[in-house]
Amino acid sequence: MSSKGFTLIEILVTVVILAVLMSVGIIFYQQAIVQSRDDKRKQDLNQIAQALELYYQVNKTYPGTAGQWRNSSQSNWIPDLIPTFIESLPEDPQDQIGKTYFYHVNDIVECPNLSDGQFYILMALLEKEDDPDRLEVKDTRYCDGISVTSSLDLTLPTYSQAYILTTP
Repeated sequence: MSSKGFTLIEILVTVVILAVLMSVGIIFYQQAIVQSRDDKRKQDLNQIAQALELYYQVNKTYPGTAGQWRNSSQSNWIPDLIPTFIESLPEDPQDQIGKTYFYHVNDIVECPNLSDGQFYILMALLEKEDDPDRLEVKDTRYCDGISVTSSLDLTLPTYSQAYILTTP
């Protein structure tokens, strides 16, 4: 008796192999998407930092925030940068509630030995848990050596995900 088709076992084995390959592919794809968004966040903050340095060269101070943290969900969140020093301020690639960029510039209370507007902090929240640039891995300093971790409430889980740039 000759057989002209596949047996049920052969079809099931093929389906299982394809399912395993697809699930592995989906996992790697999702990891690549997360990595690309985190890379974009770092690139955006570097672009903003360059604009802040240009602003500082002209004005001898960084744009003020009146002692407040500003975030990219607010309009004109870094005052006076657009359009002279940067064409537009970038937004987080996910652009969801809680996924924003943050900016803060020192005032006399935080840095009593310096004038207002001499140090800034830029922050983005990263998705990738093992990123070496996350705040919980890399302690960043500003304002003549004060640890950023001492000025933030690190009991909030989001700050451990932070990528921070400060005044060079």
